[in-house]
Parts: sequence; structure tokens; C-alpha cells
Amino acid sequence: MLDSAAMAVLACLTHWYVSLLYVVPVLAVGGWGWWSSKRISRRRRPGPPAPPPRSGPNTEHAHV
Repeated sequence: MLDSAAMAVLACLTHWYVSLLYVVPVLAVGGWGWWSSKRISRRRRPGPPAPPPRSGPNTEHAHV
């Protein structure tokens, strides 16, 4: 049988392990949502106008 000090350490480690089982998925989903919204807002941010498309004989790559 374990003594009381070892049991206290085991209980503490078990408590944190079980708590992490609840916290990690929440942080993962929350982080994914934050990262996704950050990417979407970066796409919608107005920037300098895009250059016009080039036209002419040098626009396509030569096939060898």
C-alpha cells in the first residue's frame, strides 16, 4: 500500500491529467477558430490594387 505522501502526489497528478482531458480539446477548437478567423480577416483586408494581367507573346512559358 502507498503511504499518504505518495498517494497525495498520485492524486495531484491524476487530477491534472483528468483536467487536461477537458482543457486540451477546448483550447484546440478555440485556437483553430481564432486562427481561421485571423486568416479570413487577412484575406478581406483591402490592399493595393492588383496589377493588370500581362498580355503579349511572352506571357506563356515555352514548352520544351
